[in-house]
Amino acid sequence: MTETEKALIERLGLTRLTEEEQKQIVNQITEVLNGRVVKHIYEQLDSETKGRLDQSIENQNEEEVMKILRGTVDNFDKVVTEELNMLLKEVERDVEYYKEQARQEISQT
Repeated sequence: MTETEKALIERLGLTRLTEEEQKQIVNQITEVLNGRVVKHIYEQLDSETKGRLDQSIENQNEEEVMKILRGTVDNFDKVVTEELNMLLKEVERDVEYYKEQARQEISQT
């Protein structure tokens, strides 16, 4: 787990969960964050760039998606930070829900 992921786990008060549960929660948060960032930025893109982005998303090419987003949006890091802060506020308000989701997904595997 990266230092950023560890800091996130600590911020959310999830240090008592197993590492597998922590990873599951980090993955869920990352997926939601990525979706929010793409949605936020997508509205600002021209139709050609939207087409390239759509194709990269369809091909599940995360590297190309990030390249397109970073290359077309001057304030990319600011957008990511803003979306992350909003998401973390929501997660902190409802962290028990995420804990339970992780436990259920792990028990199903």
